[in-house]
Amino acid sequence: MATSENVGTNGDNSSISSAAPADIRPSNNFRQYQGQGFAISYPDNWQVSEGNSSVTIAPSGGASGGNVAYGALLSGFQPNSQDINQATDDLIANMRQSNPGLQQVGNSRSIQVSGVSGRSVELMGTSPIQGQRERDWLVTVPASGGNVLYTVFVAPEKDFEQLRPTFETMLRGLRVQ
Repeated sequence: MATSENVGTNGDNSSISSAAPADIRPSNNFRQYQGQGFAISYPDNWQVSEGNSSVTIAPSGGASGGNVAYGALLSGFQPNSQDINQATDDLIANMRQSNPGLQQVGNSRSIQVSGVSGRSVELMGTSPIQGQRERDWLVTVPASGGNVLYTVFVAPEKDFEQLRPTFETMLRGLRVQ
């Protein structure tokens, strides 16, 4: 992946202790975060952490040491192909190199993000929460300068559907500039 932060474990055997439900429960109130080339809405009780080439938005205890167990990771990359389908496939292959347990679930689908055509795909992998499986929702969209902006919404499999409405609200609030 084009970032030092990873979805799931990143091979350093670090883990995140299980978060309390009250800690991960998103607020119904949303704030706006302005990143480089994008803006996104997020629950006002979640925190934003900026890395070298990525932004993590997670509840308290949802991310640690470069691992994300709950929340969203946003980053960009320069694809080898301007075709969003190929760029998405290349990104998934790159993600699997840094997280060999990551598996695609089903086919990627077309998705509209603020009027821009992108791709959406579900992934499964090993959560940084010991003993948990993780579900990821990857969304890619073309960005300025031929780049691709990607967002990975992350939660343990058992909690993903409960957080999906929050992830969908965040995606509806995503603006690529």
